Amino acid sequence: MMHKGLTGGRRLQSVWPIEEAATAPAEDGPLALLRSVGAKLRRYSVPLALWTAACVLAAGFYAYTAVPIYSATATLLLEPRRPVSRGVGEQAGAGTLDLNRADSEIQVIRSERLLNAVFEGLDLAEKPEFSPQEAGVVGALWNSLRGVLGRDDKAGSRATSAANSSESETVRDETSAPASDGGRMRQIAFENFARRLAVRRVGQSYVVEITYSSSDPVLAAQVANAAGSAYIWQSVSFKAELARNGAENLQGRVNSLDAQVEAAGRALKAGVVPAGPTPDADARVIGAALRPLAPSAPRKTLILLLGAVGGLMSGLVVVALLAAFDRKLRSPDDLSRQAGLPCLASIPAGDRGRGTRYRSEAELDRLAVTHPTSAFALAVRRLRTTVELACSASKPGENMAVAFVACEEDTGATVLVMNLARVIGRSGTHVTVLSAEGPGHYDLHGAGAVTVVDALACRGQPAQLSCIKLGDISVLPLLSENEDLNHFADFNDPSVGAIINAVRQRGDVLLDLPPVGGDTDTLALAQHVDAVILVAVAGVTGTDAIAETARSLRAGGANVIGAVLSHATA
Repeated sequence: MMHKGLTGGRRLQSVWPIEEAATAPAEDGPLALLRSVGAKLRRYSVPLALWTAACVLAAGFYAYTAVPIYSATATLLLEPRRPVSRGVGEQAGAGTLDLNRADSEIQVIRSERLLNAVFEGLDLAEKPEFSPQEAGVVGALWNSLRGVLGRDDKAGSRATSAANSSESETVRDETSAPASDGGRMRQIAFENFARRLAVRRVGQSYVVEITYSSSDPVLAAQVANAAGSAYIWQSVSFKAELARNGAENLQGRVNSLDAQVEAAGRALKAGVVPAGPTPDADARVIGAALRPLAPSAPRKTLILLLGAVGGLMSGLVVVALLAAFDRKLRSPDDLSRQAGLPCLASIPAGDRGRGTRYRSEAELDRLAVTHPTSAFALAVRRLRTTVELACSASKPGENMAVAFVACEEDTGATVLVMNLARVIGRSGTHVTVLSAEGPGHYDLHGAGAVTVVDALACRGQPAQLSCIKLGDISVLPLLSENEDLNHFADFNDPSVGAIINAVRQRGDVLLDLPPVGGDTDTLALAQHVDAVILVAVAGVTGTDAIAETARSLRAGGANVIGAVLSHATA
């Protein structure tokens, strides 16, 4: 009858309905989102800063080791074409220039014929800058990928062209003969040269800018000027040819055009603008390309800035992914928001974590009283107040029975319970700890039938129990030294409730229980107490694990009122 009364209505009336706080809706909205993002950033601030610094260093290494590129620009002004006169006394009509022709002239400057004249005029075929360069790691991977795709395309082409006639195959074999090595090298050099030339029109005006980029500042200016001179040379050469072949027979006119052609040709080969006037050209140079004094690329400041922004953004993406897939408990907010349990206390890792390797178990069990000003002791005292408020009985002065259940191994639940017991004992209240460690943990070999399992086996009366005195607290082990008795012990027996009730008559009772796991002993013992508190480890215990433990205990009739987060950071 004592056990029935203990596990019946009186237990439910002796605690506050704290579990209702767990079902309260979590804070939502923009402010909650910003706080959550800020917490994630603080958590990953060190790796995020290291990653950003690494990206900045990589960008700086590239910026200061890359070959500098110099850009030179020559400026042309397109003018109306002047038609060649047809005879003596015949006046040429006024030329016209529209916007469509201006766009066409840009394509003329970009044409292979004009660029080839510049390439041959400056003798650029032997320049090392335009020779084939060895591909780096990224280039080798890209070439391999292109090779795979190219083989697939060639296979498809061969399958498609299998039905062609023998005559067409003969023609194709003749035209696809491999070029000589010298011709191939020249073609590669010309493609590298043409790729660096840019021609653009300034707005909607008739001004055209010819820009060339090179690692040699002198060559950049020469090529830009030569391209402008080549356009002028091509224009006056065409008119000179018309003058020779047309009806015009004035030698002076021919000589004037020949002089302009010769001046433009010399300028083309020298990489400068024509020295003399070229009135018959369709354009005139209004700005010669000068040797650049500073490289235009790489832009070191911009690269460093992009490295910092890229590192920060990629780091934030990784942090967001880690936060999205991280199911570990990190803070008290994670307990309430993700596991649905109120956090009764956050036990820091400072004192306990620092002393675990160098202190004995007895010293660890007394940290809260031997170092009363430490953060660990302060957290234990706060936990005492929270537990006492949560388990305040409707009748003043009634002792409490609270079970601490570890969510997994090595959570520090035993150290926490022993320190809490000593803190409560220092306030004048007698405390008994029912520990699942067994008598061997307290060096009690040969002490007799002092455990709960031994009492159940011999059907002894609760009054016959003899607790172990450890300073200012008492300890009653749950397990016996006899392993056979432990295997067949039934903690769901009503006598267990009677034993706990008898011990509670002397003072408060704290149960140190192992993880639920596949063992039902913890579930059975949790039914005989007023409240159950789970013990989780920050950064180790998963939200799914603690939520499943809480569901299992509540399904067995236990009153889970919250959790304690140990090894928490400040």
